Amino acid sequence: MRESDRDPMDEDFTDPVNRICGTTLGYGDVDFFDPRQCRLLAAWLEARLNQPITPRLADIYRHLLDYAQRAIRYNTGIVIEL
Repeated sequence: MRESDRDPMDEDFTDPVNRICGTTLGYGDVDFFDPRQCRLLAAWLEARLNQPITPRLADIYRHLLDYAQRAIRYNTGIVIEL
């Protein structure tokens, strides 16, 4: 993720994902998403990608969705750093 991606991610991603996943991710934070949280994250990402979104956020969200789906498949988790 580029430095210029932080503000759009913080505005569009942080609050809804924290609310849904029970996380405390914020600017400069690192948070671990367990398999249950990855399922919640993946559902949010899939829904969000079906709404109007900037091309850059769509690219980031597609990558996050891929990682979340892999974590679900392998029953692991992912670490997200903003």
